[in-house]
Amino acid sequence: MADLVALRNAFLRIGFPVEASQALVDQGIDNVSVLATLSEKDIDSMIKHMSHWRTAAPGGGAPVIPQMPYLAIVRLKVMREWVLE
Repeated sequence: MADLVALRNAFLRIGFPVEASQALVDQGIDNVSVLATLSEKDIDSMIKHMSHWRTAAPGGGAPVIPQMPYLAIVRLKVMREWVLE
């Protein structure tokens, strides 16, 4: 559980909003070693797929599409390279 919290916090630090950080975990990236199993193309496809999702907003508001900032995606790919090294 602590590892999952740390991973979510890492996603926040590289620029993903709260909803997007949780969406990445919900997609199956629940530890850093999962990143080693993905290619850059996989990440691009996953982000495109997730752009159609609607997730619960914090505080129970109307569902929102998680924002996937470009630089956060680039940093996720860099994180993947770090895991591979």
